[in-house]
Amino acid sequence: MVDPATLSITVEQAVTIEAQKLDLLLYDWLSELIYLKDRDRHIFPVAQVSIAGVGPFRLEAALQGGAIDPERTALGADAKAVTFHQFALEQTADGWRARLVIDI
Repeated sequence: MVDPATLSITVEQAVTIEAQKLDLLLYDWLSELIYLKDRDRHIFPVAQVSIAGVGPFRLEAALQGGAIDPERTALGADAKAVTFHQFALEQTADGWRARLVIDI
């Protein structure tokens, strides 16, 4: 959405999300990041995330980022929403794999 090199890291924020399934947790997590961008004009290129539980699942994140400054921040595509079109989350032998479509 932005070139991180053009964003001043001045904002820290904690986020907690709960969902019954891991795929819904991913959906809600990405939706929350888009919401924070739309509501506060904040982008968070740094996130420390932990997930616990077995259903419901709980995501806790410590975010670091900054406000979009039209004079400084190099903007890319403006994400509007996460969709369920082709949405998939699966565990593989190499780890987790997600496929998703974001409306821009």
